[in-house]
Amino acid sequence: MLKRQGENLRLSEALRGKAPKPPAPKHKTLGVLAQRFLMLFLVEPPNTLINLEMAVSVLIDTSSKSKSTLSPEQLDRQHKSKVRRLYDIANVLIS
Repeated sequence: MLKRQGENLRLSEALRGKAPKPPAPKHKTLGVLAQRFLMLFLVEPPNTLINLEMAVSVLIDTSSKSKSTLSPEQLDRQHKSKVRRLYDIANVLIS
């Protein structure tokens, strides 16, 4: 059995998706990021090209407190992973 905040849940319920899910981080879920990415195109003038680096700088918060403890290599990896995430969203929207 799974135990969550004083409740007992059966394993079968958890496997069917009835277990409580942890809250998603604000503005970091893929769906919200995709919505914000689309909104970027709506607020720009028509026929404006938006590259992924600019979209990352606009859409993804870079002022996190935890980043001050990260090395430059770790920051670079995080940045590249966020660019890949937006690239994936762009590919899905194109298809």
